[in-house]
Amino acid sequence: MQNTVFLYIKKYSFYLIFLLNIFSVNTYADTDTALKNIAGKIITYEDNIAVPLPYASVQLLLKSDSSFIKGTTSNDDGIFNFTSIKENDYLILITSVGYQNLYQELKVTAKKNNYDMGETVMIENTITLAEASVVAQRREMTVKNDTVEYDANAYRLRENAVVEDMLKRLPGISIDEEGKIFVNGKEVKKVMVDGKDFFRSNPNLSIKNIPAHIMEKLQVIEDKSELSKLTGIDDGEENLVINIGIQKDKKRGWLSSSNMGLGREPASSEENLMRYSVNSFAARLYDETQLGLVVNGNNINGMTIGGSGSTTGSGKPGLNSSLSTGINFSSGVERKSPWVINGDLSFGQNQSIVNRNSKRQYYLADSTSFQSDTLTQIIHNREIRFSGKLENRSVKNWTFSFIPSASYGITTRTNDGFSVLQAGNEERDSVNTNKYNNFSTSPELNLRGIFTVSHQFNKKGRRLSVNLDSRYTSSTGNGETNARYYYFKRKNNKEVIRDQQWNTGTTNFNNRLYLSYIEPLAKKHSLQFVYWIRTDSRENLKNNFKPDSTGEYTILDIPYSKSVENLTLTQQLGISYRGVLSKVSYVFGVDFNPSRIKSRSFIQNGSSTGSDSTITYFPGLQTYNFAPVGYLIYNMGNGKNLRFDYRGRSTSPTVAQLDPSRDESSPTNIRIGNPDLLPKFTHWSRLRYNDNNRESQQSIMANIEGNYILNDIINFTDYDGETGIKTTSPVNQSGSWNITGMFMYNRPLSTYFQINNYTQSGIRNNIGFSTVNSSTGSQKTIATTTTLNQDLGLTFKWDILYMMAKIKYELSNTAYSTENILDKRISSLGGFLSAQLNLPKSWSLSSELNYRSFTGFSNEYNQQELLWNAEISKNFLKNNSGTITLLFNDILQQQLNVTQLISSNFVEDRQFNTLKSFVMLAFSYKFNTMGK
Repeated sequence: MQNTVFLYIKKYSFYLIFLLNIFSVNTYADTDTALKNIAGKIITYEDNIAVPLPYASVQLLLKSDSSFIKGTTSNDDGIFNFTSIKENDYLILITSVGYQNLYQELKVTAKKNNYDMGETVMIENTITLAEASVVAQRREMTVKNDTVEYDANAYRLRENAVVEDMLKRLPGISIDEEGKIFVNGKEVKKVMVDGKDFFRSNPNLSIKNIPAHIMEKLQVIEDKSELSKLTGIDDGEENLVINIGIQKDKKRGWLSSSNMGLGREPASSEENLMRYSVNSFAARLYDETQLGLVVNGNNINGMTIGGSGSTTGSGKPGLNSSLSTGINFSSGVERKSPWVINGDLSFGQNQSIVNRNSKRQYYLADSTSFQSDTLTQIIHNREIRFSGKLENRSVKNWTFSFIPSASYGITTRTNDGFSVLQAGNEERDSVNTNKYNNFSTSPELNLRGIFTVSHQFNKKGRRLSVNLDSRYTSSTGNGETNARYYYFKRKNNKEVIRDQQWNTGTTNFNNRLYLSYIEPLAKKHSLQFVYWIRTDSRENLKNNFKPDSTGEYTILDIPYSKSVENLTLTQQLGISYRGVLSKVSYVFGVDFNPSRIKSRSFIQNGSSTGSDSTITYFPGLQTYNFAPVGYLIYNMGNGKNLRFDYRGRSTSPTVAQLDPSRDESSPTNIRIGNPDLLPKFTHWSRLRYNDNNRESQQSIMANIEGNYILNDIINFTDYDGETGIKTTSPVNQSGSWNITGMFMYNRPLSTYFQINNYTQSGIRNNIGFSTVNSSTGSQKTIATTTTLNQDLGLTFKWDILYMMAKIKYELSNTAYSTENILDKRISSLGGFLSAQLNLPKSWSLSSELNYRSFTGFSNEYNQQELLWNAEISKNFLKNNSGTITLLFNDILQQQLNVTQLISSNFVEDRQFNTLKSFVMLAFSYKFNTMGK
């Protein structure tokens, strides 16, 4: 009987509510004819980024007895409105599934006809429903406008995993040998934790130390620059940001995680080296305040123990050992707190030993040549960094921001190498050889300060901002060079010996003053004005000395000693129009860019009188450029949006490119500038589509972008057939372009299976010129390279078993316009399989297989690799806080490291040494008081 009544009420509830609305409105309207309008916008914050909240329920209630007056829902832009409202005291009740109910009081009087409630912020509801069980597949990826969000709980990682381990599993994300993070080929500049900067001076410390088990989500955000967010004007500088969202029950308390491992390479390898790794992370989190401390060190090329090593197929070049430590503090949230304070201090040192073999094939006018190189390089770097941010909004309508940063580092570098250049005939006659070794020490100081003031006037939308950005860089260097060049085809002077000691000094001082103003023309329409002026002052001193008769290095070696100083003044005046409609927002405008370059090159103390001798002098080179800008965003609703961007940008040639004097720092690769160069102008555009379907849990992201360059600055190379010396000079040439498309797709297939796809394809057009002995006509070579990167994955998740399988295919094909050059095609086909099995009594087994085969390289580099990593671990101690892990890395000892570099007139294959297989026993301990 109860079920029957419930179904009956459910069936006819719509009609009852409708009649109640009609009755309430009619009764209400009959009592007063002085009617008003109420409007507002409902938003929520997703990691401190404001986004509209559509489909929220909004009810207008009488304050006296909470009786219902009217009801509506917010649209796709979060906007709601009520019309025909009489004078009275009201309550506005806003509700939405997953958010806390919100009441707002409003007094409607005769003095106003229209009431703007402004933006209302909804807070997520953290209450868990009792006696309710929902079985569903967690969606791995969600696309929200400029943000791609990954559910951390959908990726089952190992017990000791850190954020970096999850990043390696995500489509379109890669981490290069220097630890830099790239998303779709673009570098990530900043890592945040819960929307707050975390080690902004060294993002690597974040991803390598924050434990994965405290994550709730990981977001990749195409964020605006900090200047854009303060001024409200898009400056075209997009920053890729990774934000690590912490689980709600882990935002208060202490958190500590430490991993320590010791192992060795197998007895069959040379030296039987010991391998170690230490990672320790501690943090104090209290709502909007964070304090973090990290310490790590290892000689396993930056791998994190418990992460089963590399998941990308090839290891980091060379053998690398590192030690780093840092402390980070942050408090406050942008837009929500009157004060935002954060800063970090870190120290690191790294040693890298790299052995590189390379083979390069040159394609020149009517000839071909081959160059082989071997190089052993040892680099040791020590650096201390500081970065901070202080933002204040305590004065009404004013925002003050100061961002200081500083770093000091010393790099020592030793190179020992040999190269041979051979002719392209059947006998491969030797043209020249170069045996060299050099040593250098280079300390460098960097200082920067960015100060911004922004004022929001009483008139809504009117804003004035002033920004000053100053940067100072100073570096010195000293070293020695010993090289022996031998030219086989010369009749005389076949051998040239270079024995030098040298010192350098470089100073840069850059300042930019930025002014912006927004003037509203009508509701959601405005004019934007921008003016900035920048000065760049640079001095680069270089002195090379050769030995005198006593063996002391006192004689200035003039061909190798060229100093440069220059001053560049650049300005921009821009005006644009911005409009916001119900589903469309747009900006279009134009920038005017005048610039002036003043410079000279000279030999310091080059004349007999002891004063400098000037080589070239530019009293001033003036250029003028116009650059259109614009974008359009179309919100289709239901999680779909389309965005189109266009930007034109002018880039002036550098002083080195303009300086016509000879730079003979490398005797076999001489460079000469071109004083007649014009600035290059780049047309850039992008079309992006996002679709986030909540019902099917399907996420789609598609993107196509490209550019076309007018007056591109490219190299013209003259090749001396007798000596093999190449003389390169820059020239202007239009016609360089590239187009890149990307498609990401993610969808659950069932409760246990999920599919994800990542496809990226592109085509690039590069132009080069070359000639031989300056006697043949110049050869224009166009290299058109087509690339394809296909990554298809399937995930299986069960209580005790997690598996991920991927098939990956990479292709690059380069076609040349010159008939004597054959197409160059390289490809790699691979597969990745990862499995984790959770056994009784807190035992866990995990294994990874990664296979890749290479074609299109030099014969000795056309190889294949099968990487097999495995782990067995056991949790113990109270709350399983301790874990002991036995790790086997590259069990089959097949790790390779090969790359190929393609330009308009050469192809180069490279192979590096890399970390060998090893076995390691590791212990980790986790401690936290989160949520307690």
